[in-house]
Amino acid sequence: MEAIDKFRKQTGVEVDITYIGTDELRDKLLAAIKAGTPPDMTFAMWDIMLGPLWAWKDLLVDVSDIVQENKDRYIPGMDKMAYWYNAKEKKWSYYGVPFHSNCNFIHVWTDLMEMAGMPVENVPYDDWDAYWKYFCDIQDKLEAKGIKSDGLKIYGLGLCVGTVFDPIFASEEFFPAFDVEILKEDGSLNTSDPKVKKGLVEYLTWLNDLYTAGYIPPGATAWEDPDNNMAFHSRTVVLVMNNTMSIPGYQYGYSKENYYHKTATIFKPDKGPHGHPWPTTARAESFMIFKQSPNVEICEEFIRFFIKDENLLPWLKGSYGRYFPVFKSQMEDPFYHNPEDPHIPVAAQYFTRWGVRKFPTFVNPAYSQVIGEALHSKMIGRVLVDHWSPEDAAEEFIGKVNKIFEEWKP
Repeated sequence: MEAIDKFRKQTGVEVDITYIGTDELRDKLLAAIKAGTPPDMTFAMWDIMLGPLWAWKDLLVDVSDIVQENKDRYIPGMDKMAYWYNAKEKKWSYYGVPFHSNCNFIHVWTDLMEMAGMPVENVPYDDWDAYWKYFCDIQDKLEAKGIKSDGLKIYGLGLCVGTVFDPIFASEEFFPAFDVEILKEDGSLNTSDPKVKKGLVEYLTWLNDLYTAGYIPPGATAWEDPDNNMAFHSRTVVLVMNNTMSIPGYQYGYSKENYYHKTATIFKPDKGPHGHPWPTTARAESFMIFKQSPNVEICEEFIRFFIKDENLLPWLKGSYGRYFPVFKSQMEDPFYHNPEDPHIPVAAQYFTRWGVRKFPTFVNPAYSQVIGEALHSKMIGRVLVDHWSPEDAAEEFIGKVNKIFEEWKP
């Protein structure tokens, strides 16, 4: 990496950096921490579950000084993504330095929309019901015209209702639209608020209505994490929601024609079903330094170096939209505002158009067990697969969340 070489030359410090796949990295990190030999510092997608837990256990260095030095640079709310609770010291503080972000995005096949006579320019962003109906109507029109994808039916909505983690990210994105907040700002449970169960029931009813009406593929309830991507790439869904920009990223490498002329990233509805705007549930990955490191000062020096615009921005742009800036100056770069690009400029606005909400594991690490047990996915499956009532499924979900918080021990 160019920035690493630059840091070596400037400081004379040798940097040993190891790139490991996400799941393998999680396992190696957990094993190293258990053995008492963690690396000096790390970052990983699993920040959403592990970072707050490590802060809770007092394993991380307080890096408030670095965050405070850069506070005015952060997009509003992004600095708080690594503001976690330390149970030993009984305080909230910054135990990571956020440096890139992600969230759920919506992608569409614009050429299929044109074939249905319902172009992407006419998507009704200002009306929740009209927005989703637009894509249901596209499915109906494609079917009426006999348009298929390699002989397969094309569905309007590739929403995540499967068995593993994608439905968790999708559900957490939709929860604020239905006025569902499982946690309060201080990390305590909010499940006794009647609005939580009411919103969960409305969310499950909405999903079930779309599924039983045939606008979500019937096999979507068995989807694993890559399957929504595959459904989109095979053109069997018009719209898909995904928790990174990997879908257009794949098309950029596979077919520039598809990327620039047949697909687009679009906004979610500006208002939820209750008529109010709903924030983007964002995740930020952060640099974290382990307290056991003998090189804390060098790690801090590297972080200060790397998050400068001239070092971090080329790295972000090199991911071609897979990761997005947390700093205002970097988000203002022309790369994120190129009018010829039908994906990245829209995706960039997901972090500023509606405000951001912290992923709940950043608020209380006990919620990581809710994620680990895939309770969101199981709740959806109770209704769509097991044919429970939305009321019973919501009640079970709330009961299991309450039990986890009552019994949770890090």
